[in-house]
Amino acid sequence: MSSHWKALIAVNSETDYRQLQAVFDAEGWQVLRADNGKQLLDISAQSRPHVIVSSSRLNYVSLPDIIQSVKHQGDFQPLIWVACDGYQDCQREALLCGADDILTRPFDPLWLRRKIKALQHFSGQNEPAEKADEDVEKKYRRMQYEFDMVELVYKHATEYRNDSFPGLRYHTSPKAFSNGDIFLIKQSPQGRWKFLLGDFSGHGLYAAMNAWPVGETFHAMTAKDCSIELIAAEINNKLLRLLPPQLFLAACVGEFDPEISRLSIINAGMPDAVLYNARNDYVEYICSSSQPFGVQQHADYSHSRRRFEIRRDDYLYICSDGVIEARCWDDSQFGETRYQDLFTDTEADDWSDSQFDSIQESLMAFREGHPQDDDLSLLELKLG
Repeated sequence: MSSHWKALIAVNSETDYRQLQAVFDAEGWQVLRADNGKQLLDISAQSRPHVIVSSSRLNYVSLPDIIQSVKHQGDFQPLIWVACDGYQDCQREALLCGADDILTRPFDPLWLRRKIKALQHFSGQNEPAEKADEDVEKKYRRMQYEFDMVELVYKHATEYRNDSFPGLRYHTSPKAFSNGDIFLIKQSPQGRWKFLLGDFSGHGLYAAMNAWPVGETFHAMTAKDCSIELIAAEINNKLLRLLPPQLFLAACVGEFDPEISRLSIINAGMPDAVLYNARNDYVEYICSSSQPFGVQQHADYSHSRRRFEIRRDDYLYICSDGVIEARCWDDSQFGETRYQDLFTDTEADDWSDSQFDSIQESLMAFREGHPQDDDLSLLELKLG
């Protein structure tokens, strides 16, 4: 007996079709196939599939027309687009046109199976008795997919464009469905590494959406190998133009030049960054020396920059204030003192790239399961 769950697949590659078909078959779905945009619209209108997976380029009908036509059919039919070779351009076009998600090659069967199960859950057809109001349910599912799109935009502005730095460890845990913390790292054409860890005031949708202009500015200026003072000033000016007065971005912006082993860093409103070397019993706290971005007009960051000569086994730690202000059940905070003690109490003989894990373990033990009050982010960079 055929399943009532139906997926419509319209892709240009036979290999892509067979891979996608295999995943849906394994989940017990009925798979429908369209060979071009016109067939996609005809089958969609007639069969009302629960999800449509399509190439972004199909014959006869354009991407915007496909999305508009499917949306006007009334039923909630998520559209997942298979990214084309020009991934960034394709992704930008799909998002602007209203696609619900992007599927990149090579396909991840585990990710797709999770997405399929999520579609079944949000469709509400596994538990029809609990579906009290179909209109409310549809709006809720639509809202969930819009939240997914916000997360996709956030990731495109941040982690999808980051370079892989050797010796990098990073953990982030958002309080809400999307993250108000932002981490960017990129190597300039001259080989210098630029990085930013920031914390927007507040959390959730409005905080996450501000990641886009910050990410665009950071990556564009890193491509030109601009100094961190100029990067900080431009981000500050852009946020002053875009954000209302009550919103701002606390951030640490840095540059590491591996050629001369030098670190430059500006702390603008973040908790103390820590330059640490257990073997040499060395700790340097890099405190905030300027206002957060988006607060002060015509800010000059040339006097806020600090420079350090990096030695072997030097580590840099930066955290958002969600770590420092994390609470336990008696409402006390983790605090700067407890955080800094983690660096002064570590013995050199016990050092084995373990401080990152120790900080997280100490924070979890302190919270004892207490809910987050803010987004949490922790960054470790092994510089020497």
